[in-house]
Amino acid sequence: MKHNRIIIISVYIIIIIVSHVFNDNFKETKANGKIANPIINIEKDNEIKTQIFENSYPIEYNFCINNYIDEKINEVEFEYYIQIILSNFNFPVKYELFDCENNKYIKLSNGKSEVIKLKAFEKQSQKFKLYFNWKEMEGELAENVKINLKIIAKQSRGEKL
Repeated sequence: MKHNRIIIISVYIIIIIVSHVFNDNFKETKANGKIANPIINIEKDNEIKTQIFENSYPIEYNFCINNYIDEKINEVEFEYYIQIILSNFNFPVKYELFDCENNKYIKLSNGKSEVIKLKAFEKQSQKFKLYFNWKEMEGELAENVKINLKIIAKQSRGEKL
């Protein structure tokens, strides 16, 4: 029994000594840091509220994605994709997304674009046009359809969206 008490007391003493050594090491550590400034700014045309007729096509919607606001520039790299969502999935509409900077159409899969990168520490503007071509559908008016444009972004870390 005496032998057990000596072992228990020895373990407590060792724990106290080790905890003081670790606490002393952590107290000496100092760090200076700054949180990076993430910026994604979307400039877009006004909302289109109109009745669509056969002579209305194609409808063009312009928007721009910037990594800056005024003189403040994004400090992290972003990956994002553009998603087009229709309120009425049965309404036959054809839409195309055009990258104005690279002068090419962007492939859309289920309304989503491929992943696009937005740089850090360098001003960047990415201009896009979204074209809609409406098809006739009996009994439905185009004004009954809402089209939403979403930008889904995350900070790049080598992971896929």
